[in-house]
Amino acid sequence: TQVCYAGTFAVTVERIRYHAMALWERLRDSLERGDNIQEGHYAERCWAGLLARPLKRQSMLMLNEYAVMTTSEMAVARDNSDNELEIKAKEKNDNDDSENSSDEMSV
Repeated sequence: TQVCYAGTFAVTVERIRYHAMALWERLRDSLERGDNIQEGHYAERCWAGLLARPLKRQSMLMLNEYAVMTTSEMAVARDNSDNELEIKAKEKNDNDDSENSSDEMSV
């Protein structure tokens, strides 16, 4: 899993070398020309795009499918997900209740 905690991350040399040296030089040059908070901010936001491993095809397809959903389709998907969670919670409670009642009978 690729993550970044408090601005700290690790990257392989392979991912750095994936991009041409000219890119890194241009990035360095843009950050060295002065103390500009916005440029630094946007450079930080670029790290994930530059250094993360590319998404697998299946992940890209899933994201594209979700991205083109209409608002109503998203609401239906969210409601279905909520309903599934409620059903699972009810089943768990029912199982817990049946275990507790069998425990009470055996006492």
